[in-house]
Amino acid sequence: MSRLRFGFFIAPFHRAGINPTLALHRDLEFIEHLDALGRLGPCEIHRRSFYAVGVFFQKDLFAESWGAMAETLRVRSYRMYCSAKKLTAAPGLTLAEFRVEERRLRRDYADVLARAEASPHADLMEQVLSAAKAKLGSARRQKRTE
Repeated sequence: MSRLRFGFFIAPFHRAGINPTLALHRDLEFIEHLDALGRLGPCEIHRRSFYAVGVFFQKDLFAESWGAMAETLRVRSYRMYCSAKKLTAAPGLTLAEFRVEERRLRRDYADVLARAEASPHADLMEQVLSAAKAKLGSARRQKRTE
């Protein structure tokens, strides 16, 4: 196996009755796949089949900026975007609650938002949050008129 540059620790726990040798090989293949994903970015299949990956890499918009970023910044910017998507999908949030969570999100990822290389990703997060705020604001106005 070649030297890996990306990846994470996978605990060696598997269900009872599974061949441990096969489970280990499956884990190694998974780690190699994650390494390739980290080094090369997602392939066309990932962009089509995983919504968050597809949005983040739409039309290879971030191909150059993605590769130029340091690994820690790349991971943090992706997590920032995923956290924004989760916030916009949270059921039953009022506009006031949304704003509190948005401020927390911005505070948690202030380091990413301050970096110039992450600006395309920060802009994408801004678009997602703005659309959600507009939707919550219109729902609030509708409730007032009823």
